[in-house]
Amino acid sequence: MPPENKILFISHDAYRTGAPIVLIHHLRALKETYPEIDFDILLKYDGEMAKDFRAIAPTFVFPYPSIADKIRKKLFKYNYRKDKAKQVIGGQYGIIYGNTVVSADLLALAKQNNAGAITVCHVHELDISIKQFFGKGNFLAAIPFIDHFVAASYAVKDVLTKNYGIAEDNIHIHHEHIPVPKDTGVYLQDNAKFSSVVNSRGLKICGSGTQDWRKGIDLFIQAAFNLNQSNPEADFHFYWIGGKTGSVDYEKAKYDIEKSGVAHRITLIDSNPNPLSYMALCDVFLLSSREDPFPLVCLEAAALGKPIICFKGSGGMVEFVDESNGWVIDYFDFLQLNSVLRQLAVEKEGMQIIAAKGQASKQKAAEYDIEKGVEKLKIYLDTLVN
Repeated sequence: MPPENKILFISHDAYRTGAPIVLIHHLRALKETYPEIDFDILLKYDGEMAKDFRAIAPTFVFPYPSIADKIRKKLFKYNYRKDKAKQVIGGQYGIIYGNTVVSADLLALAKQNNAGAITVCHVHELDISIKQFFGKGNFLAAIPFIDHFVAASYAVKDVLTKNYGIAEDNIHIHHEHIPVPKDTGVYLQDNAKFSSVVNSRGLKICGSGTQDWRKGIDLFIQAAFNLNQSNPEADFHFYWIGGKTGSVDYEKAKYDIEKSGVAHRITLIDSNPNPLSYMALCDVFLLSSREDPFPLVCLEAAALGKPIICFKGSGGMVEFVDESNGWVIDYFDFLQLNSVLRQLAVEKEGMQIIAAKGQASKQKAAEYDIEKGVEKLKIYLDTLVN
C-alpha cells in the first residue's frame, strides 16, 4: 500500500470490551499477515489494553485540554478539539478508520482537516447503544463527514438504514471474528482453580458480559428463577462471567438473586483474563442480551463447542444461531425459554442434544476465525483505494 494510503485506526478506548478487543484481533493479524500495510493507532480514551495496541503499531492517545486550554477556550473561543485533531491526525493518512460510532466525532474532525482522506466508521452498536454512548444527534452531525460505513451484522445495517438514513449500498457487512483456538482442550487442563467455582454436577448454564440492562443480567436471573420454580428438584446451576464485585450493577444483581430465592442457583464470577477457562466447564451459553450486535462471547462459546440460546429481535446473533447449533427464543418468551432449559436439565436426552448442537456450533465458529476476518478486511481496504 503506497504511503499516501497509510491508515489511521481509531479506537474509542482501550478498555477490555468487545469492540476494542475485535480491533486488536484484526490489527494484530493484519500486521502479521500483511506487513506491507502501514498504519498507526489513535485512542480516543486510554485504557488497560493500551499496551496491547502499542505492541502492534505506533499508538497515540487523543490529548485532552489542560487548564490553560480551557481558559483560552473561554476567553478566545479557542477550538481545542479541532486544533488538536489537526496536530494529531494531520494530513498523512489516506484512510481514517474509526472503530465504533463513539469515534465518529474524531472522524468528522479528521475529514474537516483532511478533505482528501477516506473516512470509514465501523459500527458495532445497535440503536440503544448509539443513543446511550454517543447520542443520536452527535452521530447524525458526524454522518456527512463519513464516506463509508461497516456494520458488524445485518441487524446493525438495518439500524443504520432505517434510523439514520444511510444508503444500503454504502454499508459493508463485516461480522465479528475471533482467534479460534486450535485445541480447546487446553482450557480443561490444570483448571482446578476454575472447576472449584464451576462445580455443579448437573446442567451448567453460562452467561457473560457487563452486569447491565443491555446485557440482560436480570433476564438471566429470571431464567434461573423460572427453572427453579418449575423444577425445584432438578440439578442445574447458572454462572455469569463479568462485572465486578462491589460495583453498583453487581449489588443490583445480587439483590435480585437473593430476593428471588435463587442464590443457591447462580454464581457471579468477576471479569477476569481467563473467561474461557470457566466457560469451557459449562454446557450451554445463554445470551440474555436485550441488544447485542454480534457478540464475541457467543463465538468464543461456540468455538468451545457450546450451543447458544439467544432472543429473536435482540441483535445479530440470529445470523449465527439456528436450530442446528442452538435455540432462538421469541423476545421475552420465558415460557419458551424455560421449556428449552427444562428439557436440557431434566430429560434424559438433554446432554445428547447439547453434544450434537455443540458440535455444530464448533464447526460454524471455525468460519469466523480471525485469519478469515483479516483477509476480508484487507480486501475491503483495497476496494477503498482502487
